[in-house]
Amino acid sequence: MKSPSLCILAAFAAGILPATLKLFHVNLPVGLPALVSCAAFLAALLLWILRAGAWAFVVALLGWVATGALAFSLAQHAQPANLASSMIEDGRLDASQPLRWRGVLREDPARLPYGVRFEVELEDVSISGETIQVTGGLRATHYSFTGDSAGTSSRKIEDETSEAVVVALHAGDCVELLAQARLPRNFKNPGAFDYREQFARQGVVLTASVRSLQLLRKLPGAPLTLRNRLARLRGRLLERVDVLFGAASGQAAVLRAMLLGDRSFVDNEVADNFRKTSAYHVLVIAGLHVAALATFVVWIGERLRVRRITAAISAIAVLAAYAAIVQDRAPVLRATLMAAAYLVARAFFRRMDTLQVAAVAALLILVWRPGELVDPSFQFSFLAIGAIGGIALPWLERTAEPLRRALRNIGDSTRDPAHTPRLVQLRLDMRALSAAIAHRLPSIARPRASSLITGPIRGGLLVWEAFVISAVLQIGLIPLMTSDFHRLSLLGPFANIGAVLLTGIIVPVGFAALALSFLSVTAGRVLGLVAAGGVSLLVRIVGWFAKFARANVRVPTPPTWLITCCFTGLIALAICVRWQRKWTQAAAASFVVLCAIVMAVSPFAPRLPRGEAELTVLDVGQGDSIFLVAPDGRTLLTDGGGGPGPLRFGGVQTRFDIGEEVVSRYLWSRGVKKLDAVALTHAHEDHLEGLLAVLENFRVAELWVGHDVASAAYARLLDTARRRGTRIVHLHRGDSVTWGGMRGSVLWPETTSEVSQATNDDSLVLRFDFGRQSLLLAGDIEKPVERTLVEEGAPLDATFLKAPHHGSATSTTAPFLNRVHPSFAAISVGENNPFNHPSLGVVERLRAAGVIVFRTDRDGAITFTSDGVSARVQTYMETHSSRVTTLNSSVPH
Repeated sequence: MKSPSLCILAAFAAGILPATLKLFHVNLPVGLPALVSCAAFLAALLLWILRAGAWAFVVALLGWVATGALAFSLAQHAQPANLASSMIEDGRLDASQPLRWRGVLREDPARLPYGVRFEVELEDVSISGETIQVTGGLRATHYSFTGDSAGTSSRKIEDETSEAVVVALHAGDCVELLAQARLPRNFKNPGAFDYREQFARQGVVLTASVRSLQLLRKLPGAPLTLRNRLARLRGRLLERVDVLFGAASGQAAVLRAMLLGDRSFVDNEVADNFRKTSAYHVLVIAGLHVAALATFVVWIGERLRVRRITAAISAIAVLAAYAAIVQDRAPVLRATLMAAAYLVARAFFRRMDTLQVAAVAALLILVWRPGELVDPSFQFSFLAIGAIGGIALPWLERTAEPLRRALRNIGDSTRDPAHTPRLVQLRLDMRALSAAIAHRLPSIARPRASSLITGPIRGGLLVWEAFVISAVLQIGLIPLMTSDFHRLSLLGPFANIGAVLLTGIIVPVGFAALALSFLSVTAGRVLGLVAAGGVSLLVRIVGWFAKFARANVRVPTPPTWLITCCFTGLIALAICVRWQRKWTQAAAASFVVLCAIVMAVSPFAPRLPRGEAELTVLDVGQGDSIFLVAPDGRTLLTDGGGGPGPLRFGGVQTRFDIGEEVVSRYLWSRGVKKLDAVALTHAHEDHLEGLLAVLENFRVAELWVGHDVASAAYARLLDTARRRGTRIVHLHRGDSVTWGGMRGSVLWPETTSEVSQATNDDSLVLRFDFGRQSLLLAGDIEKPVERTLVEEGAPLDATFLKAPHHGSATSTTAPFLNRVHPSFAAISVGENNPFNHPSLGVVERLRAAGVIVFRTDRDGAITFTSDGVSARVQTYMETHSSRVTTLNSSVPH
């Protein structure tokens, strides 16, 4: 067996996978997999003794499957009983009000462009005078922006207070803060990303906003641990980056990300350019950065002529320290394990199989943390290593590497027999050419004549190798890029040539500048000019490639069978490359490229009902976003949601984009590539903000608006629509549209005249009829408009009502409700929102009228489906328990 570690890893992962994907809901007892594992290994040993090697191997693999299940079961049972998130979920801890949380700072307070963040390792919490012991991590953020131009002086005071707190507190300090902590927010929609699990992998189980830094105070603490000291060192290094490169400079922001994993200050436009060109891995510390640092240390050792074992130990020590101080520790740890194995083998003059080393590293990580198997970072890391080690490196070892070796020591003819006849002829030609030009050079340069000939060829080989590795990497990551990030970059292989080569310079030079600055700040700044210049060139290269908009393709989630085919093709290609069979390699490579083309083109019809009307009120927090599918398959998205506070502050994104991360993900999960229309009810941020990403990510035929608004956000939306070729349609009362048997009517506003600022009563009110069923989307209208619509006899009756203005007390009046007389009502509302929406009076009024009420904060996405006669409503949370609310109508509603 040439690849035992790969087989063992696959078996171990097979034991973990069902539990991590929650394919069954029963907690597996520890004893069962332990018993199966021991029995399998004993049986395998017996079979091996009986010389039944093949059967012994198969049974041993079954033992590894059971061992994987055992590892996951042990990890689940190891979770502490007083984990803060578990106590809140179980009702053992009431966190509905601000509580006093105490713990130890994991890191120095992190300066942010918009405030300061604290990572606290919790120890206890006080509630009603009682102190309760808790564990887990709390991420608390204080936002220092005021959100208005009149708050300049208060902003200055906040900045000074924040700076004082940042200076006074350090990792290892005990702190107490008064804040309302909450579980990390997950949006309950199909296709949604599991943010809670992502936070948990980072050791964070609760989040909180600190209203004032006066609510946080330092307590007497315990002695510092090694972890605390390393965290403080990281804080000092971040400060040193600002000192060397300027705290407000773009180069400092990128260097903070590339060297220490802090991407807080990277401008959003710059980050988007890296995403568009598939070069974002440069900003995320991982294998590339570790390889660059290890190569630099080894190169220094060679220049100093130290022994290989000494250079290897030095490099491993440097990498271990690096893994301990950076923020994104998991990817660095994975890369460090692999680099350490390679360095040890190199020290003892052994060749290491990259795939085998990667498999061993992955197995060790999964034994330690089985849940890593479903971590996208883990998957990307090892799929990238697999593509490089299984495809790119074997190709290069048989093509470019022999040529590279042949170009070494051209003048030494005794080395010729070690090469093939063709390469020997090349060496002879190089010697003849160097001899021909040597007599034309100055005497001081004649010894370098052969280097002048071979140097450009070596440089070309380096670029070619970077291109091959980048191309293979891009193709190998296609299954995950399309399914997780819905993105394909056609120019990625080209953009990554410069990105990879420059990273190999920026990372070691940047760390050398940091180290030198502790001896001399001036000397550190001089060396730092090289790193800053490299960053400027890197940003320009990536930005140039990002200008080609058509080369950045956004794609819906591919079918599972296509992803499986692509993975199968990659595995087959790696096997064929090892077997060195050209025709099978070509066939496998063609199959993978074909799968990639199909994913990019995505010729599949969206997964939408036909012959039925479907409306889904999405869970977008405190905002609105509604997806409507007509019986003939045409689609309308009404509003795109949005979040509280500014999305970007000083060019830096303060929170995730609802339109990109929630609405677009839902549409991609349905296989949607284009929308027939997008409607903006009114230009408030919680309705408008997300539509910007939707217009960028999808082909939208029409943008429906009511009143034009004199605001920058609204103007940006219209500019985006025009740039993307979307037709802008102004709607007012009396307009209508008919799609596949469904008729839509505009009930409000009365005119489309421009207004100085958006108000709730400017909302588009849309009513859709299909057979005996009807839908009313009331936007955010309030009592005055409701009264006008009732008094003027507007056709308001509807089976399904999207309750206006998030169920606030200013809307859904009794006369309005009596006229609508719905069977179902959906309230789009944010969890624990500060407005106390929905109003208890509105909810009671709806229920008293016999209306079945749904809320996005509790039920998740709410889907109404009708064939024109009967209607049914199913929610995201009900889907997990297979419950459906159905209404059969025999008369028009």
